[in-house]
Amino acid sequence: MVLRSLSLALFMFLARAAFGQAAAEVVDDGRDAYTLFYRHPVNRQLALQLAAPGEEVRLGRNRGPLAFLADLSFGTEQVAHAGDQQARFHGYYIADTYWAVHILDGLETNLNLLLLNPSASDRYRVSSQVNAELAIHV
Repeated sequence: MVLRSLSLALFMFLARAAFGQAAAEVVDDGRDAYTLFYRHPVNRQLALQLAAPGEEVRLGRNRGPLAFLADLSFGTEQVAHAGDQQARFHGYYIADTYWAVHILDGLETNLNLLLLNPSASDRYRVSSQVNAELAIHV
């Protein structure tokens, strides 16, 4: 799988160098095209993903060599009566952020930070988590 991804990336890089045009789709993104769930972005070719149809509402579009994208969500549970007690996991937040820097034609650096807290009852240092992924895309 890794060898296939590397050879495909090398082919796309050589095709772009030879013909001077970008690929029309995200290379080997691994997402299920037929799922009914929301398709989150992948950590490469961020500018191409932001330029796709349906992404016009995003704020990180057309920023030159920099691109930023965030999927934010939060939730809460409230009690029906004033005397009821809330569950421990009565609120959460998830911030899935993507940053990209276009260094040269055909070379991009991407950082994906996932920030989450599964419980609003815990202090932020108890259950908050940060997961990071760094990628260099050719």
